[in-house]
Amino acid sequence: HPTAVFYGHSASRGLDVKRWSTGIDTGCIYGRRLTALVIGDSRHKGIDEAGDEEELEELRFGDSYKARLASVKCHKP
Repeated sequence: HPTAVFYGHSASRGLDVKRWSTGIDTGCIYGRRLTALVIGDSRHKGIDEAGDEEELEELRFGDSYKARLASVKCHKP
């Protein structure tokens, strides 16, 4: 079976979703968004500490796996 790879440290590419690899660096350091991959059953949608609403997006990878991408706004210091 192929392995699914999830990576960061590639802000210039942004969110990069492919069948077997997903880049989740969405440029928080530049004031854009912080994105996390949530594997498992998570239907949480809430408000972060700064009062910004989280965005959740379903992600399919491999042949039949699902996860969710959670993302919040980042604020430049």
